Amino acid sequence: MRTGGWNFPVRGIRKTVWLRLALILLLVVLVLAGGCTEVRPEGSDSAPPPAILVDYTRSGGLTGFSDHLVVFENGQAVYSTHSGSGMIMLDEPSLMELKDQLDDADFPNLSTEYPAETGGADYFTYLITYRDKTVMTETTAVPGQLEPVISSLDSILQFSSL
Repeated sequence: MRTGGWNFPVRGIRKTVWLRLALILLLVVLVLAGGCTEVRPEGSDSAPPPAILVDYTRSGGLTGFSDHLVVFENGQAVYSTHSGSGMIMLDEPSLMELKDQLDDADFPNLSTEYPAETGGADYFTYLITYRDKTVMTETTAVPGQLEPVISSLDSILQFSSL
C-alpha cells in the first residue's frame, strides 16, 4: 500500500478529479470574462467622456519632481504629484482664464522645443499638450506667451496638493 498522496481504489478517479477541476476553472474564467464587456442599448443616454483641454507634465528640480495634470474641457482635472494624486473641479472663472491663456499662447505657431541654453540642477522641464500639439520647454527658456499658462497650471497643481 502506498503512503502519502491520494490513494483511490479505482483507476481513472484521478483523471476525473482533474477533469472536474479543469471544468470548474473554465466555468470561473467564462463567468469573469462575461462581466468584462458592456453592451449599450440603442438610444443609451450615457454621455461620452469629456475631451482633454490640456495635458501638463512638470519634472525635474532639485528634488526630482514628476507632476502630471490633465484638465478636461468641462473643468474636471486629475493630477498626480510628489505629494499625492486625485481629482478636482475648476470653477468656471478659472477654467475660462486657462482657456483664454491657452488660446493667447498661439500653440500652432510655437516651436515644439525650447531647451535651456545651459543645464541646471534645479531646472524644470515642462511638457504641455494642447489641441494635438506638444511643446517642451525648460526653466530658463520658457517663451513669454507660455509663462501665464505654466503659472496657472502650476497653481492648479499647488492647490490640488493642499
